[in-house]
Amino acid sequence: MTEFAEDPKLRRIERHYLKVFHYLEPASLRTHVSREPEWPDAGALGSASVKSDRPQDTFLDFYGREGLAAALEVYGLFDEVRRRGLGEPSLSFSRFEDTYDVLRIHGSASPHPLVELIAKTGPLPPEVREPPGLGACNFLHVKWLRMQNPLAPPSPDKPLLPGQAFPGLGMGREVLSLLQMMAHRLDLDGVVEVPERLHNAALYFVRFRFLNPEEQGVFTSILRDTREHTLADLAWGVECGALLDLNSHKPFRWLPREQVLPRRGPVLEWLESAEYRDRARQAMERSRFQLSTGDITLDEVRAATGGSAENPFPVKIK
Repeated sequence: MTEFAEDPKLRRIERHYLKVFHYLEPASLRTHVSREPEWPDAGALGSASVKSDRPQDTFLDFYGREGLAAALEVYGLFDEVRRRGLGEPSLSFSRFEDTYDVLRIHGSASPHPLVELIAKTGPLPPEVREPPGLGACNFLHVKWLRMQNPLAPPSPDKPLLPGQAFPGLGMGREVLSLLQMMAHRLDLDGVVEVPERLHNAALYFVRFRFLNPEEQGVFTSILRDTREHTLADLAWGVECGALLDLNSHKPFRWLPREQVLPRRGPVLEWLESAEYRDRARQAMERSRFQLSTGDITLDEVRAATGGSAENPFPVKIK
C-alpha cells in the first residue's frame, strides 16, 4: 500500500540522471564567476522570496552558478525549457531571510521564473517527534518549489490549480529527479518538504511518503476514493470544503505535514518498517472519503449506498 507508484517515464529520467550524476566531476559543480550584486529581476519581484532576497554566487554552500548551469545542460533540463518555446534558459541564486537559498531557472521569453526552489540543508525541526532517532539525520529541506509556464494559457485540459498564477511547466519528473541527485551529491539522508496544499502532496506522492504513517494511510485513502476525479477537481474540492470525511461527516481539512523521500539511515528504516506499514494500512482501511460531484442526485445515491455508486462519466486523475 505504501509502495512507490509505478511511473515508467520517471524511472527512465531517474536512470538517465543517475548516469549523468556519476559522469559529472564534483569540482566542476562548484564553478562560479563572482559578479557585482544585482537587484532581483522583474519576475522575482512577484515571487514568495522577495523578502530579504539578495543575490549570491553559491547554492546550498556547494553549487556554483556556472557549474550547476553546465550540469543542467548535460542532464537535459535546459533543453526541456527550449523545447517548450520559453527561450534561452539561465540560472540565478540568492539568499532568503539569511536561512534558505533560492535557485531560479529563467527563460529569456518571459520575465517570470520558470522554476523557483527555496531550500536548505539540516536536521528535522524539533517539533517533529515521531519517529524517535532521526535527530542525527540531515535532509534537503524544500521550503518552496514552483514550476510554471508563463506563456501557456489555462485550458480545460490543464486548468489552474489553487495557488497557481500560470499553468504548470510539465517538468515535475525532471525537477524531482534533480532533488534526488542533490541529496545524493550532498550526502544527505533524504529530501523533506511540507506540502502547502493537498495537490502538492499528490504530485510528490509518487516518491515521497508522509513521516507519520497514519497521515500516509489517510492520504492514500483520499486518492483511492477520488480516483475517478481529476486532480484539479480534487484540489479545488478540498479548497471549497467539498471533500467529505465519511467517518466524521465533516469536510476534510488539509493540514500540511512532512513528506520525506528517504535515501538511507534511520529515516529509510522507519519508512520501510513493519510498524510503519501496518499503521499506514490500518489508517487507510478505516478511512473513507467522498468528493461532491456537483450532481445532487448522484451524491445522494452515493451517500445511501456507502459511496459505491458509479459515476457514469468517470475521469481519472491526470
